[in-house]
Amino acid sequence: MDAAIEHPLPLARGQADIDVYAIDSESVPPSRYLCECKQWSTAVPQTVVHSFRTVVADAGANFGLLISSMGFQSGALQAAGNSNVKLLTWEEFQRMFLDRWLRKHLAPSLASICEPLVDYTEPMNARVFRKADALSKEKRRQFIQLRESYGDLAFFALGLYMPMSTCRNAPLALPLVQSKQDSKRGLPAELMHETLFRPFLTKLTAHIERGIHEFDSVFGERA
Repeated sequence: MDAAIEHPLPLARGQADIDVYAIDSESVPPSRYLCECKQWSTAVPQTVVHSFRTVVADAGANFGLLISSMGFQSGALQAAGNSNVKLLTWEEFQRMFLDRWLRKHLAPSLASICEPLVDYTEPMNARVFRKADALSKEKRRQFIQLRESYGDLAFFALGLYMPMSTCRNAPLALPLVQSKQDSKRGLPAELMHETLFRPFLTKLTAHIERGIHEFDSVFGERA
């Protein structure tokens, strides 16, 4: 989506500053989302919901998402009933858009950077192996060690962006440490324990880029 934070929005009566304003251009006609984020120490009361419903209506938005770190009072839940305002925890908000984010952002991001690491670590790659055979004994040892270190990472990432992969078709659930799949046990600890998706992608990307750099350094170039 096209999104902006702290967005000044003209209303039927005056103006409101919206925490997040987003336009979904893939829907026909395009849909508009207004998001208000309440990272409070207490549950959101119904007065906040009434106020937000008014803003959503005056702005002519399709959806209003009110996201709270501490949940909502019972009156707030009633106030949002039969309206286009949704009351969400942060976890519920993530789940609402997760599949689309995985397909539209995470998968393309990984596909654009990960192929060299897959080439270096896949079981059979004649081109890379021929170049490895020409290395010094010490460099070959480093190459083998790097393959052992980054193999699980490369093929975990591959499973997240390859369209035909069985891993790609399964939901990504964080933290990974709660998963019983053996394929994830060789991943760095900070990936295994991350609970938020955007930081997870940032950390995963950093490990991939670090691995590619280390392999490139062994070969003196991109093998």
